[in-house]
Amino acid sequence: MNPDLVLGVAALTVAATYYALTRGIPASLLDDVVGSRGLPAIYAATLAALALVQIARSLVAARGTARSESPARAFNRKTLGTLALGAGYGVLLPWLGYALSIGVLLAATAAHQGAGLNRRVVLVAAGGAAFLWTLFVWLLGIPQPAGMWSSF
Repeated sequence: MNPDLVLGVAALTVAATYYALTRGIPASLLDDVVGSRGLPAIYAATLAALALVQIARSLVAARGTARSESPARAFNRKTLGTLALGAGYGVLLPWLGYALSIGVLLAATAAHQGAGLNRRVVLVAAGGAAFLWTLFVWLLGIPQPAGMWSSF
């Protein structure tokens, strides 16, 4: 099977799962027309659209490939790694909570993309996590999972 097709189907599955999980986000007192589920639903729709483009491109490329060529080629490690980081974020989120999970995701993504894991990356990830938590939880009033920190 074409690796690009498999990746597209995997991304479409992640998008569908993510969209299903957005339905469980509680309504906020500050909800507007978009609501607290709006942005995550837009993310899911965007991922689904990109997955469908990936699937279509893989099908078109497969049609143009000569039968003598091998359709099996190695997955791009960065692509698979990025997909794994997103999946890991989704798995860790309920336990670690939003702030810590997004900070780990930011640091891991920077390290995975070649920045390494140094003090600067850790500080940027911590600052990014603090900014995003402040934006969504404090400023917009959109509750995020507290994880194990909810008991404190």
